[in-house]
Amino acid sequence: MNNPWVKKTNDDRIDHQIEQVLKYFAFKFVHQAMTALNWTWATLHGVPSIDDLKDQAERLLTEAAEGYLKNKEDTWFVSCGGLKATCKEGVLRLEFVCDEWEFVGDTPEELKNNTLEK
Repeated sequence: MNNPWVKKTNDDRIDHQIEQVLKYFAFKFVHQAMTALNWTWATLHGVPSIDDLKDQAERLLTEAAEGYLKNKEDTWFVSCGGLKATCKEGVLRLEFVCDEWEFVGDTPEELKNNTLEK
């Protein structure tokens, strides 16, 4: 953590959020889940350690915050290796995403009339 190559933002409120997320996020749980799933990072040739996860989280949180501050978008996110950092309206969020799916296109009525067999 506190990598010298990860620069902090120029916003004290955002920097405080980064510190708090890194302090309270369940990195041990994420590491246990990744170990159970044999989820490896190619750059490490294995399952990332808790310190690796914290380093990656710090980088992603900083990038999400900088993207939000620079681009003035309502929401800015970055993700890598199962971790997803989001800055929405100046509030930071860190997630561990094992699975995600979104179906776009059909309305509920179209889905109800769908004749595809399961």
